[in-house]
Amino acid sequence: MGSSGMHKRLISICLLLLILLLNINAFADEIYIDASHTIGHLPEIFSSSIWLTYIDEGDEYKIKKFLRENRPSTIQFTISRILRESKDFGDFKEDLRRYFLSPPASLLIDTVRKRGIRLIIGYDPRGMPKWLSSRPAMRSSISRAQKISVMNVSPPRDYGLWGRVVEYTVNLLFNELKIHNLGFYVGHEPNDRDWAGTERSFFRYYETAAKAVKGVDKRILVGGIGVWSVRARKAQCDRYPKRIRRICQKEGWADGGESPMLYNFLQYVGRKDIPLDFINWHSFRPVPVDIGQRQVSTLREWIRASGLKEGKISLYPSDWTYWSMHAGGYPADYLDTEEDAAYIVNTLYNMWVAGIDWAGHDFNVRNPLKERRVSKERKGASFIGDWSLFTRDGIVKPSYNAFRVVSMLSGPRRESIRVLDTRPSSDKRITAVSVIDGGTKEVRTIIANFSPSDIKILHPYLKEMLRVEGYMDVYNALTEVERCIGRKKGRQRIRLFEECVEGIHADKRLMLKPVIDGYKCLLSKDPGRCIIEHRAGYKGKGLSARIYRYISDNVLERRVTLRYIKLPYDGRVSIDIYRIDSDNANACRLNKSTEPSPTDTPCGIGGLIDRKVRRARIKAREDALRGYLLRMGYGLKEVERIISDLRDCPSWQRKDCLKEIRKRHRVKINLRELMREYHRKYFSQVDDINSINGVSLEGSVRRIYGDVKDGRLVIDLKVKPNTVLLIVIRGFGT
Repeated sequence: MGSSGMHKRLISICLLLLILLLNINAFADEIYIDASHTIGHLPEIFSSSIWLTYIDEGDEYKIKKFLRENRPSTIQFTISRILRESKDFGDFKEDLRRYFLSPPASLLIDTVRKRGIRLIIGYDPRGMPKWLSSRPAMRSSISRAQKISVMNVSPPRDYGLWGRVVEYTVNLLFNELKIHNLGFYVGHEPNDRDWAGTERSFFRYYETAAKAVKGVDKRILVGGIGVWSVRARKAQCDRYPKRIRRICQKEGWADGGESPMLYNFLQYVGRKDIPLDFINWHSFRPVPVDIGQRQVSTLREWIRASGLKEGKISLYPSDWTYWSMHAGGYPADYLDTEEDAAYIVNTLYNMWVAGIDWAGHDFNVRNPLKERRVSKERKGASFIGDWSLFTRDGIVKPSYNAFRVVSMLSGPRRESIRVLDTRPSSDKRITAVSVIDGGTKEVRTIIANFSPSDIKILHPYLKEMLRVEGYMDVYNALTEVERCIGRKKGRQRIRLFEECVEGIHADKRLMLKPVIDGYKCLLSKDPGRCIIEHRAGYKGKGLSARIYRYISDNVLERRVTLRYIKLPYDGRVSIDIYRIDSDNANACRLNKSTEPSPTDTPCGIGGLIDRKVRRARIKAREDALRGYLLRMGYGLKEVERIISDLRDCPSWQRKDCLKEIRKRHRVKINLRELMREYHRKYFSQVDDINSINGVSLEGSVRRIYGDVKDGRLVIDLKVKPNTVLLIVIRGFGT
């Protein structure tokens, strides 16, 4: 055998040993499901509820697809643009009525009415129009980073007129459009730049709205106040540009003292007996187990301290997402990957355990200035790490498929679904919930293995897991190291971490050694191999082994065993397994695996999805213009000459491009009609892209068969980090 043959054989043997080693080191988790023991109805938190910021004509496909494939219990719908752009109260009323009768909005309204979905309407953020604002002449920006007009975030000049705006809105929806599961929210981050006034002025703003809502019908819900975190305080004046800072200081905007704004609000509401049906707040990338440990317990304590009735007020994180400003800014690539999907399901589970009633995940939130920069850098790639569940091109992300899985848990008949007694793994990163459909007798189980990969995200997660499990010595040691890091700058974080560990007590250094080893592996070129090499050294070392496993299981595949007992059927069963991971239901990774040349982006540039989107745009723009011109009576040859010019125009969507075509060929083009036709043709092709195997949830399903004996069934699964599974068991003849 030649030297090259020996070399290949040696590589094969090494790979085989590595695979065996991976399997030996994989940590096994067992989940027990008693199919005869139900613990109640499936709660609303297990639904694909969203925060919808606006509906434009280009969003119609996304809304239609979402409503067709998902079962939300709550939709929060922001309509601030309608109010902000109106000229006076009469103009506002006409615009609002016209908007709700437009095709995109009426689709939502019709679906909400038919299904009884809870619709929560509001005019924040930045909804104050010139005719209602107390600062109608202040067009200057209140923010250094964003163009937020002071006029649009100022208190109303006439609180009574503001009350009439709210009254007209809820009356139109409740009495005329017949949406009887209706709510009205007040406030969007009023603790910061979305309220140019004092806490007292905002509380009056809420009070006026709440009384107007209940004046229409007491069944309409009202709540607030949308602070950016439960404990957020009113921003200090130095947060604003110099000119605004002077106004802030003069008027005393930071009047809340040391107390969180939400706490002060609850005190105000309780003291004055103002209606409050729900508390909504924003929650950006909290550690899932932290929601119950900190946020909910804090809110319940504040409700009691305010003299309000705890059981009468729903808890509602209305704007939540995996993103955090502390993990590298925005856009953030991890929002496009399977990691976001696993986080969503894991967090919903922990919201349920904590007692949260509803949730509203970001659906189409945008920051165009920052997104435009990244899009340009990536040459128009589909994946730029934005907040939405769809890419800007309409491609579904793994996060969208995660909500599909949650919707499939209940199916169309939520009233017949019962939650089964499910004992999950001792490792809180793996969550599981099981249900049985009382009609079909199907048993469904969702599993999520959330494993943050980036150290900036993993570190706070690791700390919180250690705290929850009672390892306070390690938690305190990590906190001490973080204080040290905060006093130093200019070097790599891992190097600072090591330096700061050296400065603490020897016993604490020993406790943190597995953290340093694990972090170094995650930053290495081959994290899996590095983890395995170190893991053997921690075997049997108690706490050190447990800490190291928290990090190593973010890289290694693990085994999960489902043990069902007392299933309602015996004999042969079919088992459908839907999977979201790095290889399934994941347009991001499919695009990466097919990019023409390697890039440092997790979703790739120029891959299969990008190519299909580009072809769809070209075809749609030509077909839309061709069809439009033919309907207008232009001859075929003339149309083809115009289409030829269109192909030579790199910026065809811009008005100057179409203006040039209209001028050169002397044709009349209604841009609104043309764009409507373009969207229709483009998104029909996008729907085909969303249906291919590597993108759709349906493309991930694998059917296997099993035998139930005495009501027992065992399913063994291999689960990668950041995987979501839906297992559907059906008995034959049931």
